Amino acid sequence: MRSQFQYFAAERYAVIRANFHLPSNRFGRRAVMLKAAEEFWGLDPSLRSRGNHGLRCDLACPLFQNETVMTFTLAFLTDYLPQAPGPSESPGISLITEPDPLDFDDVGSGNGTSAGSGKDSNDSAAGSFTTHRGIIVRTDFSQDASWTSFLNSVLTSEREGMRDLLVESRDQQQETNSTSALDSEGEEDDSEEEEEEESDTIHVDEEQGTSASSAFVIIDPSSPSSSPQIAALARLLLNCSNLTLLRLFADIDIIPCLPVPPGEQRRKVNYSKGASARLVDSHGLHEIYNGPLIWVYDTKSNTDGCARLVSGRPSSYGTAT
Repeated sequence: MRSQFQYFAAERYAVIRANFHLPSNRFGRRAVMLKAAEEFWGLDPSLRSRGNHGLRCDLACPLFQNETVMTFTLAFLTDYLPQAPGPSESPGISLITEPDPLDFDDVGSGNGTSAGSGKDSNDSAAGSFTTHRGIIVRTDFSQDASWTSFLNSVLTSEREGMRDLLVESRDQQQETNSTSALDSEGEEDDSEEEEEEESDTIHVDEEQGTSASSAFVIIDPSSPSSSPQIAALARLLLNCSNLTLLRLFADIDIIPCLPVPPGEQRRKVNYSKGASARLVDSHGLHEIYNGPLIWVYDTKSNTDGCARLVSGRPSSYGTAT
């Protein structure tokens, strides 16, 4: 079921896009949706649950004036994201059809591509097992050796996991085709050797400047061979917040808060905090972000060798993303 915000954004999308006073080549779906969220939160709370009927005359109500986080993120989105079609080039564009420069296609669908590469990422057998890729984003650029060690560990684990999946899949197919097992035994042995030999090699994606991964999109703007789209994000990604990552790589939605646990009271939110209140409970609604799993490599990762998962929605009432 679509949220009231999605209905609102669908109706307002073309208007916001046409009046988004920015260069036409800087548009993307997520930037426009963040602007739509500003309008939605600026409505009187009683109107936010009515759908999109009768909102036209109410959009003049003042927006929150202290949206520093939202404004900051919007500015960087429009200044540093790669080019995307503008209104003049795509007059029929809408919320449903608008691409975003930082969209990543699914692996295994036959058209998976990495950001800015235009290269099919479904070249290996692993693509048949990985239906959705996660994103690993590097936000600390102080220790290249630690980053390289971490990345190699990720790729080694992925390689070993894919090898196990390939063996399991092959065993299942052998059971299905048991009647012809003797005839194909020699071919299977050869295939197994080829798969193991291939799995022992880490391929380097020269266009992205990182080792190729079937399970993750690796975002490292500091790499000399990274694509222009990724390199342009270096300033924004440096020690950035989780919220910035969500607004870059996931799509905003505004939905009812989770139920208040028995015995607890609804939180008293300081609405003057603007964006912070919206993540927890703003008149019964809160922001969430839908998209791929995002893992952040930050300053702490240099010492513990771990990336942290960025959650796009709370797991219980009263917590933020």
